Amino acid sequence: MPKKVIALLGSPLLDGNTARLLDEAIRGAEEAGCEVERIAVAHLDILPCMEYFQCKESDTCLIPDEMADYYRKFREMDGLIIATPVMTMGVPGRLKSFMDRFQVFYMAKYHRFQVFFRRSGEMKDRPRWYFAM
Repeated sequence: MPKKVIALLGSPLLDGNTARLLDEAIRGAEEAGCEVERIAVAHLDILPCMEYFQCKESDTCLIPDEMADYYRKFREMDGLIIATPVMTMGVPGRLKSFMDRFQVFYMAKYHRFQVFFRRSGEMKDRPRWYFAM
């Protein structure tokens, strides 16, 4: 079974320099036998975190948008590639907002003491890694 990799494009330019570099990284991952999904974050229909903090008690977010699909994909992935330009001395705002919405995973680790990621077949009490920002 091929490894699943998510490749995030942080740039709003779908064919700019950052996108070209990401495409090369994707090509390398695919040549290594990985299944890669490319996501253009700047063009997603998602809202920023509104600090409702439902995620403190639940593994879901109160905001009704596409993020639930991405939470599932991130739980199932084996690797992550992030390609981003530096804008105003940081990552683009849409990428930052996307990353902030993973507060659900942060709350799982630090407030609910749950593991979200494991290797397939790994025992529950031996985590593979935590997602933390």
